[in-house]
Amino acid sequence: MMNGYNNKKQKIESQDNDSTKNNENNIPNNNNNNNNNNNNNKSFQPLRVPVHLLPLVSDETRSFIVPKPLPTSVSILKPPSYWVRKYLSNMAILRIYEILNMVSLSVKQAISEQGNSDNKKEYSKRVEQSIMVIDKMFAPYGSVHYAISPISSNVKIRTFELSVLTFLFFVKGWINNMVNAEVEMFINNLKAQVLNNGTIYVESNEFTIMKHYPDGSRTIKRFNAKVIFDSWLKIEFLELVRVKSESFASQNALSLKHLNQNQELDQLLQFIIDRNLDKKKSTKRKFDSTNDNENNENNLTDKNKNDSLPFPNYKIDTNLTTKKNNSFNSDKNKESMSNSELITDFIKEKNQCFNLNEEYNTHTNALKQLQLADVMTNLKTLMLYQRINKVESPMDSMFKFVNDLRKRERDMMNK
Repeated sequence: MMNGYNNKKQKIESQDNDSTKNNENNIPNNNNNNNNNNNNNKSFQPLRVPVHLLPLVSDETRSFIVPKPLPTSVSILKPPSYWVRKYLSNMAILRIYEILNMVSLSVKQAISEQGNSDNKKEYSKRVEQSIMVIDKMFAPYGSVHYAISPISSNVKIRTFELSVLTFLFFVKGWINNMVNAEVEMFINNLKAQVLNNGTIYVESNEFTIMKHYPDGSRTIKRFNAKVIFDSWLKIEFLELVRVKSESFASQNALSLKHLNQNQELDQLLQFIIDRNLDKKKSTKRKFDSTNDNENNENNLTDKNKNDSLPFPNYKIDTNLTTKKNNSFNSDKNKESMSNSELITDFIKEKNQCFNLNEEYNTHTNALKQLQLADVMTNLKTLMLYQRINKVESPMDSMFKFVNDLRKRERDMMNK
């Protein structure tokens, strides 16, 4: 029995020794495989692109992208349960109210600083603080879509695509152009929904911004708002579509005391009266000059009948000018405008709520800042496209970027 046990023990030990030898022989082979893989990785270096920049990848460089294959959604998590969705939707609605309170409070503090102090450095610091508060509400890859509907149906809707940086640039200019106005923000009828990828969609068709000016007038702007939050309640996408804009002048703004500051209204009325008198005098002079011209022409024709030199008939120049006329002609805009247009423009200048663009009912400076921010955002996407796809020439990257967009639009239409 002992001999059989010893024989079995020797067989097991021999099998273990053989296995260890085989493992030792296989170890250098694995190292060789790893070295080969490292050499291949050095020659093939895939691009590591963030998920939010994957739409900028061209079809040519799509095979060199990590992650591979491309995800269909931003988040690969499972859809949350009903109670989690309800909790997140309620938190998103509360976050909207918190954002509005923080923005309105920071803007009020900046405007009050502008009215109380003449130091521009202190005011710029206050504005920078309010912009930092707004910046913390957005994700770094967030985007803003802003649209303005015109007053008349003949004019097109203006749309602007802004990044977070360009949107903050626009907000800074908006705060600087407040002119000591008070801002109030209201939002009602909020609806929230949690999507399968974990983001939260919130919309409202009753978002109102009211601006109260020191002269008592005010403007009311109504928007349709759409917001997408990430799981950390940071804004990924914001859409503001201005549906309606109204301006109202108060009774104080139309009072004689406000309109006749520095006797501006009296000067305007005196200008209108003098212009009407000059028009009457000019019509009388034209009538008298035409009669004198007819008599002079008849005398000249009778006198020059027997002369050898051919004197042609001519008319005396009747462009009579006076000192008042010369002063009026110095301002051609006022001279060409009618009396009613002069009065309406004067009232608009005295009421700050009417100093807006006629087509879109917004400040011209705000439109210029939106256009500049839109161009800067498009240049940023073009630079990212050039860097991701490793295109050397900026012109080539622009053509390729446009061609990729057109190709994707065709693919979407064919689907």
